[in-house]
Amino acid sequence: MDQVEKVKKGPHTHFMVASTSVEKMEDGNLLENLALGIRLVNS
Repeated sequence: MDQVEKVKKGPHTHFMVASTSVEKMEDGNLLENLALGIRLVNS
């Protein structure tokens, strides 16, 4: 169970960091792709 939690936290943290960078870039397409990626990680 612990291993699964670490795997889920890893990508989620990565997406959160990427989200901050993408918002600064203000690129709509990248934001859409990021949102899709977050949905896949959280599902």
